[in-house]
Amino acid sequence: MSLFLSGRFSGRFSRKAVLASFLASSTLLSACGYTAVSTHLTATEASPTLSGGKVSSTQLPASLARTAKAGFGIQSASQAPHVLMVVANHDFWYGDYAFTRQGLLNSGAQVTVAAATTQTAFPQAGSGGNSIQPDLALADVNPADFDAIVFMGGWGASAFQFGMGQTYAHGAYNGSASLRSQTNQLISTFLAQGKFVSGLCHGVTALAYARVDGVSPLQGRQVVGWNGYAPQIQGQGYPTSRMQIESNGAIMAAAGAVGNPATSTDDVVVDGQIITGENVDSGYRLGQVLVEQIRAQQAPAPLPTPASTPEPTPEPVLAPTIAPVLAPTPTPTAVPPTATPTATPTATPTATPTATPTAEPTAAPPLPVLMVIANRDFYYREYAVPRAELMAAGLQVHVAAQTTQLSYPHPDSGQGQSSGEVRPDYALSQVRSEDYSAILFVGGWGSSAYQYAPPGVYTNTLYNGTPEVKATANRLIGEFMAQNKYVTAICHGVSVLAWARVNGRSPLAGRRATGGPFLPHLVNYPPQYNTSWYISANQGIAVPSRSIGNIHSAADDVIVDGRMIVAEDYDSAELFGQTLARHLQNP
Repeated sequence: MSLFLSGRFSGRFSRKAVLASFLASSTLLSACGYTAVSTHLTATEASPTLSGGKVSSTQLPASLARTAKAGFGIQSASQAPHVLMVVANHDFWYGDYAFTRQGLLNSGAQVTVAAATTQTAFPQAGSGGNSIQPDLALADVNPADFDAIVFMGGWGASAFQFGMGQTYAHGAYNGSASLRSQTNQLISTFLAQGKFVSGLCHGVTALAYARVDGVSPLQGRQVVGWNGYAPQIQGQGYPTSRMQIESNGAIMAAAGAVGNPATSTDDVVVDGQIITGENVDSGYRLGQVLVEQIRAQQAPAPLPTPASTPEPTPEPVLAPTIAPVLAPTPTPTAVPPTATPTATPTATPTATPTATPTAEPTAAPPLPVLMVIANRDFYYREYAVPRAELMAAGLQVHVAAQTTQLSYPHPDSGQGQSSGEVRPDYALSQVRSEDYSAILFVGGWGSSAYQYAPPGVYTNTLYNGTPEVKATANRLIGEFMAQNKYVTAICHGVSVLAWARVNGRSPLAGRRATGGPFLPHLVNYPPQYNTSWYISANQGIAVPSRSIGNIHSAADDVIVDGRMIVAEDYDSAELFGQTLARHLQNP
């Protein structure tokens, strides 16, 4: 899904008109004896420019443009739901805050804003809007005063992650021990009091890392949240918010999976007391749903009849419908691999058969190519370019990874303005070598997870892999070689072949090979080790960078050694794909 928000909405009402209208109506409501909590939106803020943001262009619901009137969806202060919005003092996402707040206020809620301190809170660069002044410090919050708590997104929300256990490269995102403890206590107390706990976008990770009786409140819950990157971990790479959420046991829906798949404006999920929204586009609806759920909870229970039967526990509700079901994950477009078909014997007819001329046999098309990417940190260009070349040659391509969960590329690895996310067709454990003509390991540091016998562990634990995944990758390499099929790799993917073991030896032993220049850091090893070292350490013959053909480019640095094909890096990706296709079509 495209994740950008235009500078203004199409339609009749601009943001400035909408918010100015709301400010004017607040004065009217106060004069009429109704509560309209201060909006924190100054005249300058009445026209925020949310350019370069995270979500698609969206038109606000028409209700946002209405001038509020006494008696129209507004309750007195004593009746109005009271929601606590939590923002980070540094790098909250302004659109998350502004649109969720408007959804709450237009639905008749009171809103109080809290942060780590009451000092000015500053939005994340690119999220539009200006700074805001929180009403309360989190340490001063009394949960008894509120009906719900909602955590806004932006990378600053990382400071509220109680059970994170790692350190962010940006110090402001780590939060103090006391702040994380206060956050965790508030979440626990709201839940214990039967109140709603909510998060939007990256703010959902604050719920994921909370611990209530030692367990994340999102454990086993259906949720949505930000599908992009989280802040960088010190000394490591960029995790994704999805990874942080799912690693705490949540069941996170795919982007845009709720309601209309063309937009995330309706991507809000209610699962018991937990209410989550996908991203800034979902903010306004999240505010509405929070108020709807609070009012439903506060409504008097109907008197039971003598013959009444207890209602079953409701299933999680995906707003905005009453009881929808999460949209199923689309079936992979790749055709599932099939073994070479075996002819089924046909019963011989009783009549004397008439000889039929036999057609000249034609060569069977090559079996599909299996591309192996990492669920985290594959190099997008080394995936997309060879795949395009193989498909252009008429070959089928299937993609496998550790799991069939969404796979995320290295930042800026050739995906351009898109997310670069890939949904693998199969988990590696589901693959049968006999169904394929070749195996191709895509580069990117995440491919380290497939190294069967590396010399140590990586500082980035994502790259270490599990024993099961390593063993599966090693088994497949051995099977492809035993079946005299092509075993191929590009850039850092070559290290998977280097550290594989087939009959006790590396497949690269005695072979010429090339690979990328940089490697992730191994614990207790100097950082300068590169793929050439991996090749040499496994008795391979490491070919110097750009030593094939044009010494000024790696575009032609592809080596074919028997049924082994390797390429230096992303510059070699096009020729790499073409070379493999040519060998498969002309065995």
